[in-house]
Amino acid sequence: QASFEEVVYLLWHDSLPNRPQLADFRAVLAAQRALPPITVEVLSAAAQQRQPVMEALRMAAGTLGPAEPDTAGLAGMQATGTRLLAQMPVIVATYWRLLQGVAPLSPRPDLGEAANYLYMLFGTEPAGARVRGLETYLNTVVDHGLNASTFAARVIISTGSDLVSALVGA
Repeated sequence: QASFEEVVYLLWHDSLPNRPQLADFRAVLAAQRALPPITVEVLSAAAQQRQPVMEALRMAAGTLGPAEPDTAGLAGMQATGTRLLAQMPVIVATYWRLLQGVAPLSPRPDLGEAANYLYMLFGTEPAGARVRGLETYLNTVVDHGLNASTFAARVIISTGSDLVSALVGA
């Protein structure tokens, strides 16, 4: 019954958020969805070359360098992680639209993560059932264990490297 944001909050804080905490978390995510211009340029160039989706995702993720040094401790890493969580679906939706030959859409701050992603893909506000279906799927894969990409990310981050490098490596 939980939203995607509630499940992420639970995994990051070891408890479900209350209503004010959930509203704050959703607001923080929504405020950080916008992509840097260089990221959109990379995605546009990749779409012109018809690069495979995972290649475009890797290239674009590499442009999301930490806004603040990850050496700022756990708070800095959490801030970077929150920003990456907000921006990665925007990268995917932007690239999909560019591949289809249509202009990318700006994120909507009034929509949750799943609803915003579907909106950015299809250009219309999604029905509640579609949003709930995507949230259910995301909730089932949000903590997927120790597969190869998760292991790679853990190795990279354990060297003291930044979170964006770990994400790109994964």
